[in-house]
Amino acid sequence: MVGSYNFNYSPEKLLITATVDGYRAFSAKLPKFSRDSLVEEMYFDEHLNDNGYKFHIKLRYDAEVKVFSLKNPARIVVDITSN
Repeated sequence: MVGSYNFNYSPEKLLITATVDGYRAFSAKLPKFSRDSLVEEMYFDEHLNDNGYKFHIKLRYDAEVKVFSLKNPARIVVDITSN
């Protein structure tokens, strides 16, 4: 099965909501962020099936958000730049 992902950025809430489907394992660890970071926190949310994940990235202020995938190794990149 080929996985899929969807990222939505809500500037009003300063929140990026991500769903990643088609994967039963998640190897990345959620980092902690300093007070100087544009990202305030990341946290998991409940997802309705057993082969996907839902998580949120809470920002401190408005930003430009770009999401893309890379191969070798396979990964999803979330590029967050302050405005």
